[in-house]
Amino acid sequence: MQSEEEKPKAAKEDKRMGSSFPWRFVVLNDVIIFIICISSRKMLELIYEGTFLTIITAIILASIGTFFWMLLSLGYQVLVYKIFRKRIRRDLLWAVLFILPAIVLGTSWLYVSLPTVNARRILTLAELAPLPESATEIKVYEWSFIFSGEKYLRFRASPSDIEKFLKESPILQGAECKTFPSDGIRARSPNPNAPDWYKGDIKKGRLYIIRPEWGYYPGQVVVDDEEHFVYVNIIWS
Repeated sequence: MQSEEEKPKAAKEDKRMGSSFPWRFVVLNDVIIFIICISSRKMLELIYEGTFLTIITAIILASIGTFFWMLLSLGYQVLVYKIFRKRIRRDLLWAVLFILPAIVLGTSWLYVSLPTVNARRILTLAELAPLPESATEIKVYEWSFIFSGEKYLRFRASPSDIEKFLKESPILQGAECKTFPSDGIRARSPNPNAPDWYKGDIKKGRLYIIRPEWGYYPGQVVVDDEEHFVYVNIIWS
């Protein structure tokens, strides 16, 4: 047992060694990451529009993602602690440094969840032209399961911008175009995995079958010439 004289000496020694590892901020960061992963825009869309299988798959993938980001954050936090343990005494500074991974993750996920950002990514994967400047009412839906999945996109644009979009899309150059209803084809998708806004028939429009090069099965581009919507669906495996 330490004597009264030894206690102040030990306290001074502890102070020189630096602050103890702030586990409470590790836990706070992990809780925020868990909330971000579970309540992301994509997860909410799957819960609202997805099938049971896609919802379960999304939850499993979100849990794996949460665990991965927690481990990555812990590595960063240990490194920060080793560097600054003798310099930082204020809890506020430790809190900011330790929840920085959650802040960065939340900001990046918020950005990539924006409809316009997702739309541009899908158009690039489908080898189509960039999103028209007049594009509005943009909707995106995606589902995935291990080695397969689908991406759905819809946007409305002016007739002139739609024609420019079709003309400038590399994958549509020389592609067969079917018109309906004269060709007796269905517009959009009867697939149960498709969102409600993608299902159904169009009275007057055009259909292009597309075959993106990288790991994608044939997809489609559908143009609604009455309502001036463009629908895109690509399937990957």
